[in-house]
Amino acid sequence: MKKWMFRHEFKQHQHPRKHDHGGQRWQKQYLCSMESRSHSVIAGILSLVFLAFAVLQFNDPDPTTWVAVYGVILVLLLVNIWQRLPIMVSFLPMVCALVGAYLLWPQEYNGLTGTMETRPNVELARESLGLCICALACIYVMWRSWVRRPKVPWEN
Repeated sequence: MKKWMFRHEFKQHQHPRKHDHGGQRWQKQYLCSMESRSHSVIAGILSLVFLAFAVLQFNDPDPTTWVAVYGVILVLLLVNIWQRLPIMVSFLPMVCALVGAYLLWPQEYNGLTGTMETRPNVELARESLGLCICALACIYVMWRSWVRRPKVPWEN
């Protein structure tokens, strides 16, 4: 007996279909495809990036806020590796991140380099761009959860 089997083989083994038409219904399975694996790798790499972002925030003047922000995105990415999330779960953090990025953007942009002592607006610009990166990660989670989900016959 096989050590592993595709989900459609397991379903056929448990509940044989009367009108299978030679297995034509099951030919386009995307469960173990390269596309699914590549998305899992991308989400894993993004998870490591956001973990690094959260760890680097411990020397910030307000670490709890930014560790929580990056932690939420980290959890979204990790959960999205194994299961599809509802759209609102990633849409709400995306909207919050975009609104926060807009509100934090400094009145006078002084670039991204320099220290907070010499240019206080640099820190606001960095935080705003960090929230934009969070919004992009939420867009990726929404895209992966909704648009690129596998089409399988038993999910009607």
